[in-house]
Amino acid sequence: GIGGGFPMGACLATEAAAAGMVVGTHGSTYGGGPLAMAVGNVVFDELTSDGFMDHVVDVSNYLRQQLHGLMDRHGDKIAEIRGKGLLVGVKLKDGFDPKKLAGLARDRHLLVGAAGDNVCRMAPPLIITKDDASEAVAILDEALDALEAS
Repeated sequence: GIGGGFPMGACLATEAAAAGMVVGTHGSTYGGGPLAMAVGNVVFDELTSDGFMDHVVDVSNYLRQQLHGLMDRHGDKIAEIRGKGLLVGVKLKDGFDPKKLAGLARDRHLLVGAAGDNVCRMAPPLIITKDDASEAVAILDEALDALEAS
């Protein structure tokens, strides 16, 4: 995330730990090359621009509200909506496979992942709109309709 999709990494260390990282002793595939640093600066500028995070919070709250409605409609399959911000998990009840749900969603052109603890994970980009969220929930609704118990 720190590079907005561009390969970039960061490392924090105490002063004592950093003392051992002298030139030539530490390397990184995603280290601080000029392009990566320029991209990181632009990403930081975007994330801290006026209104950007307000938009993220607004859409996140909307998405959660819509997913709770989905849980009301599919209470036989959904146990819980969890996560923070736009990183959302739809925890399925025992007997329902999140990998099958992810496949059914993919067949309908929605990419979601399966995570541990029987969870279907949604991780949309921070620029998602309410219309995008509504479309994703509608597709997930269809996929849940098609999901059968294992």
